[in-house]
Amino acid sequence: MTNEDIESVDRTVERAEAAMRRIQRAQAEVAGVTGQGASDDALVRAVTDAEGQLMEIAVSPRIMRLTSDAVARAVTEAVQRAQRDAKGKVEELLGDVLDGVPPLDATFVEERVAEVAEELARLERGW
Repeated sequence: MTNEDIESVDRTVERAEAAMRRIQRAQAEVAGVTGQGASDDALVRAVTDAEGQLMEIAVSPRIMRLTSDAVARAVTEAVQRAQRDAKGKVEELLGDVLDGVPPLDATFVEERVAEVAEELARLERGW
């Protein structure tokens, strides 16, 4: 393994450590994410957490004029929109955190492991 290879591995490790620090900071931000949504007629409003769990629902008194099927649709619309809103915020946040971090594919890892194994074998042979 050459000095250039060692430096390349060091840079990769540094990038990975920086990414881990960004991910740890983002975890707290993700925990605070909420999504908001409303039905088309705005009679139902919903708030969900980052995982899509319903936190709050508000229903207008005017909803009493609707059929039970229409109420069910309005509630479903509001909750699903809030869930999509939360999911979008989380994806945006994580996208910002992981921006610039190249994925480690299997080929990269296999090549580096093979290089290290070769270097160890050379050292054992004494060259």
